[in-house]
Amino acid sequence: MPPFRIFKLLLLLAISSQLRAEDLSVDVVVYGATPAGVIAAVGAAQANKQLHVLLATPSMHVGGCMSGGLGVTDLGVHPNATIGASTRDFFKRVAEHYAVPFKDPDFCEGKSPPYTFEPHVAKNVFLDMLKDYNVTLLVNTRIVSFNVVSGVIQGAKLLNGSMLNAKVFVDATYEGSAMKMAGISYVFGRESVGKYNESVAGVLPEPTPRGRPYGHTHQFEVRVNPYTDATNTTCLPHITSCNNGGIPGQGDLKIGAYDWRVTLTTNTSNMVPIPEPDNYDPAEFELLRRIIIARKAANLSVAFRWPGGGIPNLKTDWKVGGPPGFTGEYVGGSWEYPNATYERQQEIVAEHKRFILALLHFYRTDPVVPEDIRSSLMDKPLGLPKDEYVDTGHWSPQLYVREALRMVGEYVMTQHDILNDTTHRDSIALGSYTIDIPGAVQREVLNGTAYLEGDMQCPSFCVPDQPVYAIPYRSITPKSTDVTNMLVPVALSASHVAFSAIRMEPQWMSIGQAAGVAAAIVASSEQPLAVQQVNVTDLQSRLRSVGQLIDP
Repeated sequence: MPPFRIFKLLLLLAISSQLRAEDLSVDVVVYGATPAGVIAAVGAAQANKQLHVLLATPSMHVGGCMSGGLGVTDLGVHPNATIGASTRDFFKRVAEHYAVPFKDPDFCEGKSPPYTFEPHVAKNVFLDMLKDYNVTLLVNTRIVSFNVVSGVIQGAKLLNGSMLNAKVFVDATYEGSAMKMAGISYVFGRESVGKYNESVAGVLPEPTPRGRPYGHTHQFEVRVNPYTDATNTTCLPHITSCNNGGIPGQGDLKIGAYDWRVTLTTNTSNMVPIPEPDNYDPAEFELLRRIIIARKAANLSVAFRWPGGGIPNLKTDWKVGGPPGFTGEYVGGSWEYPNATYERQQEIVAEHKRFILALLHFYRTDPVVPEDIRSSLMDKPLGLPKDEYVDTGHWSPQLYVREALRMVGEYVMTQHDILNDTTHRDSIALGSYTIDIPGAVQREVLNGTAYLEGDMQCPSFCVPDQPVYAIPYRSITPKSTDVTNMLVPVALSASHVAFSAIRMEPQWMSIGQAAGVAAAIVASSEQPLAVQQVNVTDLQSRLRSVGQLIDP
């Protein structure tokens, strides 16, 4: 890391350590250094330079998934119509780092800088933005409770016992942890079809042909015996249930799978070995072994995606690929995470790391894996980059948490807001990403064979007919009967179906911008002002003035 970067980070850490020792009062607190959290803090500080804006995060990591391995940006179908303000500034700064011309984003997915980038580059850009707008950063600062009186947060209690006080709070965590502690209404899992009249809600019907709208694009292509023995009573590891996945259209408390975006490199001068998994047991992957055998018998390839390239300087944003039915997504491993305690969530993160390292070990060593795949992983140079994640053993500290808790706020976005009813009078940001749950919810048994349930792209992934849709301000405000001085731009108020489209980082960043400006309006008011009472016309005018795109 260049010396001035090190100085900058140490300066921020020094500020953090000094502030931790005693109670602190500021104007705006943003909790969670996700991309949306950084942009929310920047947005608030930019809106009123007299405000003291503080960004607190429970770990050392800044930048969430974008500085944690997600280096190939999912932009949506119409990024030119949706990405503006500080989100656009982030990509401009990435372009400056790589000394490439800034260009408007292309359809769907970034293919080169500034829409592909190394993790440390994203982190440094986020740190630069915080410094440029005089945002105070507190790392390793975990909120454990809120003091709420008559719906107003009086302060946040930190793990060390001190209090963090502010006029307004923004929960920008992936988990929605702050809103939960503040007593804001939330849900997790999948609503039923009938809850919001969503055609693709709840448990999905039996598998449709791959690639069809609402189709299970990662579905098994071969029949695989899911049982451990002839009694057909016990299932293999990573089969989540020996029964079917439930009644189609029925709601449940399950969500799609999480995974790691693994940062690897082929540059031998910038490489450390991939760590061995703890307690590796090849029997854990008997299901995958049977899939490979069945695919060979059907003259199908193993469909393994080799981790080559993807982001600059011979590094990867590798979503570990494999045959349909078994990829690097830990199906079922995410179910407990949304409503778990912080300590339990850290255990689940560790289990996901163990799983992905074990899966990599399987592909590198198991005799059933074709020789060309094993040799490509063992004989060719491949390792963790020495210049990434130096504080966490060169492994990303950020699990790809696609969805956790979801607020039930003033307005709940649904499938209809993504596909049909796409305009709102209180629009504060735009999206154009499609409904997309790439990690299956369940790996079950249907008619004697393993199958995936819950994987969904609707319409099919990145198709031109996906409209631009508005994100209403009401979707980031809690019910006025819950809390009146917190905004929630990440774990916002949406159904499981709608959330799967909104959840992409550039869209979250734009929503974070709006949350930051709204927080600044509340904090600047001479009289007490609830977030639900912000003048939306004024908010929209301020957003347009900084380049935010809000009109579909």
